[in-house]
Amino acid sequence: MNIRFLFVFAIILTATYLVVGTGKQDGNTEGIAKPDVRYQAPAFLGTSLDGQEIALSQLQGKPVFLNFWASWCPPCKAEMPDLTALHERYGDAVSFLGIHTTYNDSEEAARDFVSFYQVKYPVLVDPQGTISKEYQIIAMPTSFIIDPRGQILFKKIGPLTIEEFERVVRPMLQKESF
Repeated sequence: MNIRFLFVFAIILTATYLVVGTGKQDGNTEGIAKPDVRYQAPAFLGTSLDGQEIALSQLQGKPVFLNFWASWCPPCKAEMPDLTALHERYGDAVSFLGIHTTYNDSEEAARDFVSFYQVKYPVLVDPQGTISKEYQIIAMPTSFIIDPRGQILFKKIGPLTIEEFERVVRPMLQKESF
C-alpha cells in the first residue's frame, strides 16, 4: 500500500474519532461521564484545605458549582469577589466547591488566597492534578454547574459572571422537585 494513502487514512480516522467521539450518538448521554455540557460529571474524591474528604456524589440532590482556580491566576482573582457573593446568596440551595490546582501552585498560596478573599465554601486541593485531568482543565478559571442528578449543565473557561451563574441556576431552583 502507498504510504501516503495510509497517512491520509490515519488522519481521516483520527479526525472522525475527534468529531464523533466515543459517546452514544442517539443524543442520550445519561450515565456517560465526560467533562462537557449534557454529560454526567466525572466522579471524584478529594481532600479540602481543612482535611475533610469530599466526593462529588455526596453533593448530589441539589445543584453543584465547581470552580477550578490557582492563586497566581489574575482572572481567578478577578472573579472571586463575585463567587463569594454568589455563595452568600445561594449557598443554602447550591453546593459550592473550589478545586485548587495545587499541582501548579502551592497549598500555602491557596490558604492565603482563601483567607484574603474570605472564601467560605470548601476548597479541595489537587496536588497530583487528578481531578483537573478528569475535567480536562486547560485554562483557569474553569467553572461547571452540575444539576442535582450529576449532569453538567454549564461549562465556562474564563471568569464567570453573576449573570451567567444565575441564568443557569435560577431555573433549577424554581422547580419544585429535582
